[in-house]
Amino acid sequence: MSRHLFCVAFFVAGCAFAAQAQEPLPSVQQVMSDHKEKINNQIETINYKRKRVVEAIWGSTVRKPKSSGRSTLAIAMKWMA
Repeated sequence: MSRHLFCVAFFVAGCAFAAQAQEPLPSVQQVMSDHKEKINNQIETINYKRKRVVEAIWGSTVRKPKSSGRSTLAIAMKWMA
């Protein structure tokens, strides 16, 4: 009797965990949209950093270089890291 009760309890617990694990999967369009948004955000971040580096380089050719001893490019590359 106790074996039968144990088996029934084990079966019920297994079914409960299996029911929780079966969540609906997102659609292909939803997954693609999420990935596209992440990629666009990464591209915007890269473009922003690129523009800042270009501004730093072009700005150093117009103005006198600072006397810090480091080039503007080295400062910009450290900023990007």
